[in-house]
Amino acid sequence: MDDAMLEIRGASVSYGAVRAVSDLDLTVGAGEVVAVLGANGAGKTTTLRAITALVPYAGSIRFDGDEVSAVGTEELARRGLIHVPEGRHIFGSLSVHENLLMGLPARAGRTGGYTVDDVYDLFPPLVALRNRSGWALSGGEQQMVAVGRALVAAPRLLLLDEPSLGLAPIVVAAVYRALREVAKTTPMLVVEQNTGAVLDLCDRGVVLADGRQVVEGTAAELGGRRDLLDSYLGQRVLDEAEA
Repeated sequence: MDDAMLEIRGASVSYGAVRAVSDLDLTVGAGEVVAVLGANGAGKTTTLRAITALVPYAGSIRFDGDEVSAVGTEELARRGLIHVPEGRHIFGSLSVHENLLMGLPARAGRTGGYTVDDVYDLFPPLVALRNRSGWALSGGEQQMVAVGRALVAAPRLLLLDEPSLGLAPIVVAAVYRALREVAKTTPMLVVEQNTGAVLDLCDRGVVLADGRQVVEGTAAELGGRRDLLDSYLGQRVLDEAEA
């Protein structure tokens, strides 16, 4: 893909004798939203950690043409590769507003993107909570703050790890409604188990099983292969996605 912002070729990650990701090939182009689907332990989170140079890898992972291992995690963030990790990891001692402001240093002078006020427009529940400490927020409110903080950093490519994990269906709907708006201007790579939500957002996706890429296709193609997705993700996951 000539306009690929992210290009992964033959990437593998091992933790000692355990191979967590094997020979992954994946691209994300400018203007694309790509999903990585898989059950727990499939290698999804490890893939994002390798992309942001948090774990060593074999093969090649390039962002804007540069090998990420040579660039480093902090510089990647300054270049606009922004990662929202699983578990949110907001600052419990800071207020909602202060947490959002923490995204500003990663902007590194880039113009455009989202302001803090834009984030409040995307996530109206945060307006009344702007002075509440992070530790006092619900899981859904924390996820909104985590995504909002990433948007304030003006991402050129946004990585999201399980944005619906542990959230009530009404909160998942609110988060994905905001992400659909973000997708109009910001490429994304989204790791998920919630098939229904992410296939409504993405252009195409891949399915991982035991660290290997086993299925890929457009969102429509993947959505039409429920029996195959079920064999890799499990019926429980599909049922939750439809709840």
